[in-house]
Amino acid sequence: AVRLRLQPPPDPIQTAGVVWPDFAVVLLTEEGSVLASDNTTKLQVANVRAMGLLQGAESAVLVSAGVGTFSGFLATVAEEISFDIVDQAGVLPRLSNIQIQVFPAAAAHLVFLNEFQPQTTDAGVAQGAPIRLQLLDLFQNLMTESTAQIRLSVMEGPTTSLQLFWEQNLSESFVDFVDVTLNTAGHYRLIATLVAENLYSSPSQAFEVIPGVPSHVDFSLYPEPTQQVAQPWSPFAVEVRDIFNNRVDWDNSSNLTASLDDLTGTAVPFVGVSSRQAAAGLVEFTNLSTHTAGLLQLHVDTTSGAIRGTENVPISVLPGRAISVEIS
Repeated sequence: AVRLRLQPPPDPIQTAGVVWPDFAVVLLTEEGSVLASDNTTKLQVANVRAMGLLQGAESAVLVSAGVGTFSGFLATVAEEISFDIVDQAGVLPRLSNIQIQVFPAAAAHLVFLNEFQPQTTDAGVAQGAPIRLQLLDLFQNLMTESTAQIRLSVMEGPTTSLQLFWEQNLSESFVDFVDVTLNTAGHYRLIATLVAENLYSSPSQAFEVIPGVPSHVDFSLYPEPTQQVAQPWSPFAVEVRDIFNNRVDWDNSSNLTASLDDLTGTAVPFVGVSSRQAAAGLVEFTNLSTHTAGLLQLHVDTTSGAIRGTENVPISVLPGRAISVEIS
């Protein structure tokens, strides 16, 4: 009775996208010697058990001197493959359940998962859900064996945030970033890097970091430090800011009042409209003046006790031009 034997068998470990080394099937006699006189038997792969295509398995191999050589096999799906080898005539016993494990090729794609993209959030508040990425090879196989380090960084955003990054290691081809917190309000996109191979992802979807609740007010434009009695001051502006010093551009309701004190703490009146309502977190004061000369302290406060006012700003108000002389 003639039987089939792999000689040599295919390597049980293969890589996606890489052509397998040739392997041979020999026809053996009952005594175990090669049936060298056989040049007519045709062998073929049958009963392939795989999700993907096993390229090269569709062709029959004609035996030469009792040996059939299979070549050009290639698989692109990382999975376990099993198959049989039979003779086309169906006379010889088959070689059953030849098993091959195909592993992913080199890392090629680092991608954000759509349902785990970064979302709009408040300044200082972590993302509500993990930002998840996965690592794939050229054929979209998950890199399940990799524990490589992934760096998530700010690709687009306020200048003060462009050096921020977070690092985590892959597990089962995925990496979750759960502690991503940005303190500077603005428009952002993130990007991820496979650190060891300098492989970059495509940018994440755009998202916003919104200023938090008002915490304090501060000058964005200071008045000139020297003013003249009864003359309009140079304009000055104040912003409503959160604890991270972002202008609270959604604040259209805070009422801000500019005030003057002398060095004893006594209030000095302004001439002009010194109380205004914020618009997009900003108040501009114009056309203010005072009839009091001397070294004064300017400060701006709100009607809300939860919002801290500005620090005192020293202003030197010079006397006006003399218009009369008194003789005693």
